Amino acid sequence: MTPADVPFRDTFWNIPGWAQFLLYALSVVAIGVFALGLWTRIALWREGKPEDRFDRLPERFGVLIRHGLLQARTLSQRYPGVMHALVFWGFGVLFLGTVLATVDYDITLRLPSGLAFKLLRGPFYLAYELALDLFGLFFVLGLGLALYRRFVLRPARVDATPGFAALLALLLVINLSGFVVEACRLAVVRPWWGPWSPAGWALGRTLVALGMTEPALRALHLGTWLFHFVISFAF
Repeated sequence: MTPADVPFRDTFWNIPGWAQFLLYALSVVAIGVFALGLWTRIALWREGKPEDRFDRLPERFGVLIRHGLLQARTLSQRYPGVMHALVFWGFGVLFLGTVLATVDYDITLRLPSGLAFKLLRGPFYLAYELALDLFGLFFVLGLGLALYRRFVLRPARVDATPGFAALLALLLVINLSGFVVEACRLAVVRPWWGPWSPAGWALGRTLVALGMTEPALRALHLGTWLFHFVISFAF
């Protein structure tokens, strides 16, 4: 049991049991589809000629960190570099946040008696919330820059295809709907640590200022949560 004054992640606040079951059921399907696709890729890769991928490990790790994680080569181009870096880092941190939330609720809390613990609580949880909100905003900014570049600036080497626009729009809607879910929860619960989620807290205060009542906020939260997880699985 987490004391009321200790910050913690309330994973399924306002979410009924049937919706939680649906989430896990679709998760099993998604994992199965991913595993099948990965197996198909591995079978294709194995048709190629063998190559030693474990030589020059320090050099390989250096390239991974410099160009993969830090996006050094991408950032050499000012506008597209910043745009891609914001999308990459934003998506990466949000994905890591989802992994930690899964570990928190489905692994560490399910350990045998005496070993179970709440991962997302206390100062670590505050840092977690702040990072997700900030990098979520970076992700939105990066997607906005991508849409503007592709459909307004339209450089010659960039093809403004409808399919790519739909993908960018889907990612944008997924992220923005996540902020709405967070905002509704914070507006109803009003925990003292709410400002550690600056985007969600500000949006929640705005919804309250617009006159939304607690029942309306709860309804919006549940509806947006369902919409968010359905389109996330569609992605």
